[in-house]
Amino acid sequence: MHIIAGNAKGRKLQAPKGSKTRPTSDRVREAIFSIVGDLVLDALVLDLYAGTGSMGLEALSRGARQAVFVEKDISALRCLEMNIRLCGCGDRSNVVKRPALNYLEKPGPGGGFDLVFADPPYTGDLGTLTLLAISKHAKSFKSCLIILEHAPGGPPGPVPENMGVVDNRKYGNVGVTFIRFN
Repeated sequence: MHIIAGNAKGRKLQAPKGSKTRPTSDRVREAIFSIVGDLVLDALVLDLYAGTGSMGLEALSRGARQAVFVEKDISALRCLEMNIRLCGCGDRSNVVKRPALNYLEKPGPGGGFDLVFADPPYTGDLGTLTLLAISKHAKSFKSCLIILEHAPGGPPGPVPENMGVVDNRKYGNVGVTFIRFN
């Protein structure tokens, strides 16, 4: 797994051993960033369920202004912090060490995220709960594009009424849904 483009292109990212963390593959990341395009430039990025940080770090490499990484798993956090150093993005990164839903209860002052990457575990209803939590804090997320990874076949549950699906893609065993506020 490598950074695909930008100033950190080619940097190899570390991932924890085992199957607890499921990093977004290079192929899926490349497809997502082809769709996102120039929206990443000077963006404030939120990487929920960050794991290795591959999505937020790819955004920083491609010109995002700053990224907030939210992760609770200790072994993933070690890799995430190492990957931030390897990519030279420490000055533009903020690591939040707590569960994503907990972070979304109080997303912090100002808000104004431009891109939100969310890659919760595919089992259970964390995808739906994440969208609901974001929808409750529309002020912090109103103009953002939410990129939700999930099992193939569409969003993991209903999209909140104040949001709409912009695009939905399938890449092998990964589904990706692009969502905006109405």
